[in-house]
Amino acid sequence: MFEDDLYAQSNSSIIAGLGKRVREYRMKAQLTQEELAAKAGISVLTLKKFESAKAANINMQSFLAILRALQQLEPIGNILPELPVPPSVLRQYQEKTPKRIRHGK
Repeated sequence: MFEDDLYAQSNSSIIAGLGKRVREYRMKAQLTQEELAAKAGISVLTLKKFESAKAANINMQSFLAILRALQQLEPIGNILPELPVPPSVLRQYQEKTPKRIRHGK
């Protein structure tokens, strides 16, 4: 569905691929378009257009509602993971951390 190089794809192509993937998840969950739309609180027309790649865009609210209804919100955290700690901050932390702890006599 998605090429190895997502950067070579247009935004519309990526959105179309997501719509097809949503359809696969909906079918696996044995939900009709009407049932999923109702669960997500969106119109059936919005879902139909998204799944059939006739919608060149879908708003974030609708997309998240669909993912929530399909119980697929967990992967959202991977879209923009937390940035790793920059080396300069790590060095400052290491410099402040004692090498050993001595207890008084």
